[in-house]
Formats: sequence, structure tokens, C-alpha cells
Amino acid sequence: LLGLVQAGLTATGVVRVWMVLAVAAATGIVSAFDGPARQVYVLELVGTGRVASAVSLYEVGLNASRVLGPAVGGAMLATVGTTACFLVNAACYLPPLLVIAGFAPEPGAAPPPHERRAGAVREGLRYVWRVPPIRACVLIAAAGGVLFNLGVAVPLLATRVFHLGGGYGALMAAFGVGAIPGALLAAAGSAWPTGRRVRALTVGAGAAVVLTALAPDAAAGFAGIALSGFLSIWLIALANTLVQLRADPALRGRVMGAWTMALPGTIPFTALLNAATAQVLGARAGFALAGVVLLLTAAATWRALDEGSAVHVVAGDGQHLGVADPGGDVRVQR
Repeated sequence: LLGLVQAGLTATGVVRVWMVLAVAAATGIVSAFDGPARQVYVLELVGTGRVASAVSLYEVGLNASRVLGPAVGGAMLATVGTTACFLVNAACYLPPLLVIAGFAPEPGAAPPPHERRAGAVREGLRYVWRVPPIRACVLIAAAGGVLFNLGVAVPLLATRVFHLGGGYGALMAAFGVGAIPGALLAAAGSAWPTGRRVRALTVGAGAAVVLTALAPDAAAGFAGIALSGFLSIWLIALANTLVQLRADPALRGRVMGAWTMALPGTIPFTALLNAATAQVLGARAGFALAGVVLLLTAAATWRALDEGSAVHVVAGDGQHLGVADPGGDVRVQR
């Protein structure tokens, strides 16, 4: 609907800056509800045993659009205009809606209904903070918000450091090119994410970003961006899966709401941080900031992620629900 609104505004020529800002704000509000619901719905559709593959394939689609979207959008903008772009964007939502309408959740995957009450959001945030691996993964997601400001950091790196001019779009696409195999690897690999794997990928992604910022030429920059995409999307897919598996089913929606607040919710604020750093310290520093933040977050969450292969599911009241196994079942112990 918001895409149709934008198409109508541009077609009639009445569009003003405040209207664009209002549509952007409305998009953010919709995303605040859509993000957690969509991620929890994935688990309800496939069950816990296949959530790792489902989350990873979601990342494949997201990053394929990151590669193809700018190219298709740019070509359409040059040939058929802005209004047509918005109309096509709105139409692209119809097939997924039709598919979702025909889906049925996996039996037993949906959490039992719970009574709505005051303080539910606060309870969810307390739960996130009380369970160390979930807290660590949400903090890593927030740190990832510094990296995923591609529209701020990458153009500055491309134009001011590598002197690519209008070719910065190719540098942004390189991130998606690397991210797709990273997500596929997460989907094809072990369906059992652990804190130690998340920790190792956080360190690897942070180091890759810092090395990319230090790249001596454009060729090294392209390779570094692709490696950063590969490791960071693998990281986010595993961390997301670990959070969903670890959470108390009754609180999973609120937990994923906290995840959405962390990523992409922090991106508007981290964009300002990226831009300010680049303005004061230079484009290399603006891009390297994401790597430094990831490395610091890895250090801060080191012990919280120091777990073996077992995933202990903790209830909202702090009691131990049981141990989940690689097949996705939770062996209830209370």
C-alpha cells in the first residue's frame, strides 16, 4: 500500500519532502510489526529442526535482491521513470502474500496463546538481558547495524579512497555477491548453531571489515567487501537461528522484537555515526568503524557465548525448560 501511495504522489506531481518523510516513517512503523512476526512465522512454518536452513535461505533472498535490486531499479528508473518503479515495487508484494495465505504452520511449532498484559514488552527485554547467549546475539546484531549502513560507508570508500566515481554500485553489489554463498553455507552446514561459532564469525567479520578499510587498491577492496559480506551474513544467520532456538516459545515474539530493534532498528542511528566518523577521520575510518565495533562486541560477549553444542532453553520466569537437540526438539525437564 505504501508503494502505491508513493506511486500516486509521483504520478500526480504533488510530492513534497514532508510527504516522503511521512511515508518513510510509516514504512518504519510497519517494519516494527512485520519484522518480528515474519521471523517467528518462519519457525512456525518449518519447525525448530529446520530453522537454520530457513533463516539462511531468507538471507539468500535478501542479498540476491541487494545484488539485483540496484541494477534493475536503476535500469527502470532510466527507462520508465519513478512512478513505474514504485508500482513494480508494490506489485512485488502480491506473490508473497498469496503464498503466505496458503501456508499452514508446522503442527506444534506455534507457541500457546498468552494473555495480553501491561509490562509484556518490559518482560521480554528483561528476558533477553537475563539469558547470556541471547543477550550476546542481540548485541552482535546491534553492532552489525554499523556494518549494514552500506549506503553511507561504501560510497565514501568507493569515491574517496578507490576513486571509482559512479562505480560505487558495483562495490555495494560485491557485498551481496559474497553474502549469498555465506548464507548458503549457513543453510547447508550444521543446523546446530553454537555460541562459539557465532563468536568466531564475529571476530572474522570484524577483522575482514578492518582489512577492507586498509585495502591498498580497488581490487583488494572488492575482495574485502565480498569477504565481509560472506562472513557477516553467515554470522547474522547463525546468531538469528541461535536466538530463535534458545528463546522460551512463549516469549519468542518479544525476543525477536528485540532482535529487530537491534537490526535493522539501529541502522538510522549508526548511519549518523558512520557519516560523522568518515567526515572527521576519513572514509577509511568510517568503514573500519564497523569492524572495530564488531571486534569490541566479540570481546564484550566472549564469556556469554562460551557454550558447547547443547542449547539450554530458559523460560521467562528463569526456570530451565529443557535441552534442545540437533533435531530441534526440546526435552522438557521441569
